[in-house]
Amino acid sequence: MKRDFLALRELICEGLLKPEQRNLDILDSMCGFTSSLLNAIELRVMGCGKGNTVKQMRFLAKCSIKLLDSLHSLEKQGQAENFHLAAKQSLNDVLICLMRCGDECFDSALSLPLYRQEEEKAWIEENINLLTAALKNAKIEIKLQNIVLKPLRDFGYTGIASYAQLNYIRSYTVELISRCADRARTNFNTVAVCKFLLSINFNTTKFRDYLEAEIEVDVNSRYAVNEQLELLYDQEKAFKRLPKKPTCSYHPDVESLRTSLLNFVAAEINCLQKKQALNARNIAPTNHSPYKIKTSLTVDRLAYLLRLLIETGAIDANPRAPLLSFIAKSVNTPGTKGEECDISVNSLANKYKMVTQSTAMGVRTLLRKMSKQLEESFGC
Repeated sequence: MKRDFLALRELICEGLLKPEQRNLDILDSMCGFTSSLLNAIELRVMGCGKGNTVKQMRFLAKCSIKLLDSLHSLEKQGQAENFHLAAKQSLNDVLICLMRCGDECFDSALSLPLYRQEEEKAWIEENINLLTAALKNAKIEIKLQNIVLKPLRDFGYTGIASYAQLNYIRSYTVELISRCADRARTNFNTVAVCKFLLSINFNTTKFRDYLEAEIEVDVNSRYAVNEQLELLYDQEKAFKRLPKKPTCSYHPDVESLRTSLLNFVAAEINCLQKKQALNARNIAPTNHSPYKIKTSLTVDRLAYLLRLLIETGAIDANPRAPLLSFIAKSVNTPGTKGEECDISVNSLANKYKMVTQSTAMGVRTLLRKMSKQLEESFGC
């Protein structure tokens, strides 16, 4: 098998270096060696023959791609002749035969021949437009759209464009276009896109950072450490359900999304557990209840008054969560059951975000009363 390939390579190199040798005889010889080589490959795959089959087949693929790139370079210079086309066809036949042998014999991490990269760029450019329109129509978050489209935009321009990457990009592009088109039935939205990309181990740096940022936002929206930990435990459980050894990935040599996200969540959990333990040690034992400010304001009016103070710059609350937690523990409203009970942090946070007209009117009445008191006290 290797002998046939070396003979084919020698013929091609001789034809490239000596144009006068390009005749029907050399073309017939190329066809003969190619046919013999293809038969030898098929026999090796069926278990016949001797030698290190896998190593030899990978060597053949690598050399074939290098020769194809040399031929493509000459074509770009306007030197495409019958000889070049015949040589290109022979090498393509060898590559196709090797690919049929499976991943064990053909290394899909090999870079695509340059002419194939140019052909695939045309397909990708066409499908970028289709995928962009599909994601836009499905109202997928803009940031996530750009993350999904980046591998298509980068294909052939940054790094190695391998067979594996091409197959991966083609597969997820077609699948996403299909799912977006069927969104009315499947409710395909931003969350669904993330789940799909997780399932195919879309392990790009941008997507990993996006998911980690989303987790941080969800955690920070919880005001109690216990609630934050509970959310992280749920995330950890969800990520552990992903396959330990994914069948596919965008970067085969890079850590899987499952591993990256589990490490991230574990670090967040560890940090919160330490914070929780530190807070527990810092609470001094007392024989009396902590002092609370008593107010006639209901929780909704208290929340809106606090919001006005923050929005007008009277109080600097960044981040807001610790302040709301402090107020909930330090204020006793008419609706609080007993002086020792705290206001629900979640209730205070929800009323901070969602203000009704009646609440606004009540706070305005209080502010007018305060303004009147100011006028009476200082005559202004």
